[in-house]
Amino acid sequence: MFFWTGWGGVSFGMLFVGFMVGALLSVGMGLMPIALGMALGCLACGAFSTYLGLHLNVYKPAEQIAQREAQFRADLNADVEAGRFQFAPNVPPPATPEEAQIQVERWVEHDRQQTTLKLRNRHTGYGIPMQYIGMFQVVLGLAFFVAWAYLALTT
Repeated sequence: MFFWTGWGGVSFGMLFVGFMVGALLSVGMGLMPIALGMALGCLACGAFSTYLGLHLNVYKPAEQIAQREAQFRADLNADVEAGRFQFAPNVPPPATPEEAQIQVERWVEHDRQQTTLKLRNRHTGYGIPMQYIGMFQVVLGLAFFVAWAYLALTT
């Protein structure tokens, strides 16, 4: 059973990569203390995971929703102009163009809400959207940085 959907597994991979980069910089190469290496690794990989999550879960779906909404509105307005628009079966056709426009806008809004639910936050790990996992990793990196600073100042 998979614990991620879409590209959500990348965020857990980036968490692992962040720890490995930190360990490599500090223990493997001896360039810096372990807490500083972990801080830098987590901050870099967390920032990438947050950016990727925002792009895939927020910005890209917003563009797709806007395109779909414009096309759907244009199709419905074409049906209104052709005289074949009907809001739903067993509902009488609109009596005036203003009533038709109100029904079109209501339908477009309903479709936008449904499409938003389908497209947003599809890339998750354990049900947590990818950008939030990346933000957690950034916070973890900041905690490692604070730990390194505390240790550097007290020793």
